[in-house]
Amino acid sequence: GRHWSYSQENIDALEKEITYKITNKFQSDNIYLSFQNFSSKSEADLSNNTIKVINQGSYGVKVVEILGDDKDNYILPSEEISLEFEVLQATIWVTPESNQSKIYGEIDPSLTFEMKGALNGETPLSSGSLNRTEGENAGEYAINLGSLKLEDNGNFKAENYELKLVT
Repeated sequence: GRHWSYSQENIDALEKEITYKITNKFQSDNIYLSFQNFSSKSEADLSNNTIKVINQGSYGVKVVEILGDDKDNYILPSEEISLEFEVLQATIWVTPESNQSKIYGEIDPSLTFEMKGALNGETPLSSGSLNRTEGENAGEYAINLGSLKLEDNGNFKAENYELKLVT
């Protein structure tokens, strides 16, 4: 049988998809690899030359079979072919709205903000609130994340994201 190898084409953190390209094969041959998930994460969709994962975390896969019309022309090497990769958290950017203020002696109002950075089709949900540096005298005070945190919301999984404040 013919020998072949593969290379990692790309890791797209936003789509959480990793694509592998088979190299050292005859260009006209139709072959692709079958993967098996060996990591503790079970949310990986392993098909053809693509591994799609659902959540951030560490993953591992191994090649278990060569498939395709020309598969009989190729052999799996005797050593196991395994790959490990990590999908990192994406960032949700929290931008406090401008011109927020209060009058000396009054109770602090709720601080308003916008969130950006979620993947298409995912809607972030948050709980808690922003707060500001303590002080009551007239002046400017820095706004910080306070108790603001992300919550799961349908397809949106909080563990896949981290919050960062735009200052």
